[in-house]
Amino acid sequence: LNKDCILEFDGEMGKSILEIKNGTIRFLESTCYDSTCIKMGEAGKGKSKYIACLPNMVIVTIKGENSEIPAENGVILDEF
Repeated sequence: LNKDCILEFDGEMGKSILEIKNGTIRFLESTCYDSTCIKMGEAGKGKSKYIACLPNMVIVTIKGENSEIPAENGVILDEF
């Protein structure tokens, strides 16, 4: 989360676009039917440690540097 960028991932229903900015990550766009993922807001820096788009099957989990799970830029993105 230390590098601002835009990420695109293909989920079950189509693309999910996420933004990393100022140490947080959020969904900008997703092809889900209710946009709950966008309404979840940001994760990171004293906020929630995960955000998800369940209809599109994309889950973002924030892990610390000492985590046993490898992560790039502090973010693990799971696509089911």
